[in-house]
Formats: sequence, structure tokens, C-alpha cells
Amino acid sequence: MSLINLDISSYNEFRRQVLERASQNLGYDVDGAFGYQCWDLAAELWMNIPEFSGGILYPQTGPNLYASECWTVSRDVNSGLSFEQIWQLENVKRGDCIVIASSPISTTGHIAFADEDYNGSNNMNLLGQNQVDPSPTVGHIPTVTNVDVGSYFLGAFRYKLWKQPEPTPPSEKKKGYKFHIYGAVPRLRKINNLLTLK
Repeated sequence: MSLINLDISSYNEFRRQVLERASQNLGYDVDGAFGYQCWDLAAELWMNIPEFSGGILYPQTGPNLYASECWTVSRDVNSGLSFEQIWQLENVKRGDCIVIASSPISTTGHIAFADEDYNGSNNMNLLGQNQVDPSPTVGHIPTVTNVDVGSYFLGAFRYKLWKQPEPTPPSEKKKGYKFHIYGAVPRLRKINNLLTLK
């Protein structure tokens, strides 16, 4: 096993390291088989998470060793406590690890990272390995490539430490200095920097 320790504190940091390595014409080959395959880049994230660093290779696939089996066969074990399962393409966010079925990219499926939030179309920019002129025997270095995801989307894994907090809905945001105190105290409001009874 050839794991490279990466800073996975954020998707941006993970992405920076991956593309820096690619700029040196290098990729990731965690399992030592078939060169820089798509699975190996996903494995770099999983295997750098303490929950999955016990010597078994993650993300797990299935009996055919297809990338698509990371979702179709092994999604629950791959989720563990560290990942949230995303079932709808429209819920995909930047940094989610997307799994797609057999497609023009690969007859065995594909696994890569969304490099943008879902944009309303079938195509998305993905950070992944072996995406350009895919090869089942030698693989290719990481790239950010526009891929037809919508036609082949199976699901996605969201690393919980990369999850962005939801923005506060406009109706719940504080507006100016107006506030209410409930109970025996009358309502107050601020007018011209003075607190007055409402």
C-alpha cells in the first residue's frame, strides 16, 4: 500500500495538494495496481481519515472491483461515521465524492470529487484521476474535467468535516436593532438610537 499523508482539513487544501502533485506529472496509486486509477484518489481521502486507517483498503468496492460498487455494493461500510450519503444529484456540493455508473469515462464506473456545487445541468467539473482518455491498465494523473454526471449518477459521499454550515434563512436573520423580549417585559424597539416601548 502506497498511501501519501495529506492535509484533509478542507476540500480546498486537499484539492491544492492533489493538483500540485499533478503539476509534477504524478498521481496516486494506493493499492499498487493498474497505476493512477480513479479509485486511488478517493482512497487517499478515506485512508487519511483515522476511522478508515486500519489496514483494510477504503473505499471498498465489491466482487468485481468496479468503482461503481463503492456505492452499489459497499456504500454503508464506506460511509462509516465520517460520511453522509447524498442520494440526489441536485444536493451535491463542492467536495462531495461522486460515484457514477458505467459511462463513456469507464465501463466499471467512476469515482471523483465534485469541484463545484450542482449547477442544474448534467455536466459537472470533477476532480479525479483517469478521467481524460481513461486507461484500465496505467491510469492518468488527477485533472479537473467536465463530466456528464447527471446521466450516470449513483450517489455521493459527503465528508462531514468538509460540510459547510447552511446559510441562515433571510426570515431568521437579525434586522437592525429591533428585538423583542417576551414575558412580563413590554416589547422594545430602537428608533433613532433610543429604545422605546412598542
